[in-house]
Parts: sequence; C-alpha cells; structure tokens
Amino acid sequence: MNNHKQFFAALSNEGRLEIVNALSNGPLNVSQIVISTGFKQSRVSRSLDCLSCCGFVSAVKNGRERIYKLNDSVMHVLKAIEKHEMSTKNQCKCGVEKKNGHRCDM
Repeated sequence: MNNHKQFFAALSNEGRLEIVNALSNGPLNVSQIVISTGFKQSRVSRSLDCLSCCGFVSAVKNGRERIYKLNDSVMHVLKAIEKHEMSTKNQCKCGVEKKNGHRCDM
C-alpha cells in the first residue's frame, strides 16, 4: 500500500504533474521542460529528482545533457487513468450517470 501512496503523492504536486504531462508527449531535456512548463530550471530539476526517485522517469545522458522520459510502466498507468476518466465523463461524483433532473449534493 505504501507504493500506492508514494505514486499518488508524486502526482499530487501540480508542478510534477505538469512535468509528467509534458513528458507524456515524448522525451525532453531540462531546457525543453522549462520551456514547456514555464517553470524555473531549479524547480524542474528538483521535480525531476523526485520523479526519478519515485520511478516515474528515467534519464539517458546525451553529451552534457540528460534526456528524461516517462517509464513504460507509468505510461500504462496514466493511459488506464485517462481511459477511466473518459468512461466516467458523463457520471456525477456520486457515480450516477448524469441525466436531466439528476440532483446530487456531492
């Protein structure tokens, strides 16, 4: 269960989540992530360290730079989450399909 907590804790930070979203389009170096997210380089580097420790990303050296990419196992989980979101798009937070007249206090 602790692995699940660590996984979702890593994604609970908006900055890390935005970096994960940027990397979901393909491998990037730090400068490209800075441009994509608009974050300062130091924030991106700290976030990448965390994401690397949690097993979200891996890096390959390319000369003086490192190219970061999402690990395949993370991509599978993110695709499953996206599929789930699409399948529940028309459901209320309570789980009932949204229809005319459905009222919910959630």
